[in-house]
Amino acid sequence: MRAGKINVMGVLLILALVVGLVYLHTFGPYYWDSVSMGEVVKNTAMSCQERDEMAGETRLTQELKAHEIPTYIEEGDCNILKRGEDCTVSCAWKVAVSWPVIGVPRELSFEKKATRGPHAFKD
Repeated sequence: MRAGKINVMGVLLILALVVGLVYLHTFGPYYWDSVSMGEVVKNTAMSCQERDEMAGETRLTQELKAHEIPTYIEEGDCNILKRGEDCTVSCAWKVAVSWPVIGVPRELSFEKKATRGPHAFKD
């Protein structure tokens, strides 16, 4: 290769890496919160199933604080329903995120659900 010639594949690779890092930096925390909420709903369903809906609501509050869930996910985004020996906890939320520099908004939607029966979680 001659000196001074641009390596197109190298430039494209660096560009893809930069775009990937910007995407990860911009949207990654919201996806990580979604992963954390999976544990929150499971722990809440377990408390609800073992006791009652009120215990589940108390546990939900504790779990949101313990996992440092941001304020854009509120307790009101979650529903706790106990039927017989089963307890289902479902949380659904949306968040609007803007791309850096260009400012184009994108709405992200998430949902987590867990149902706990007397002996195990159900699918």
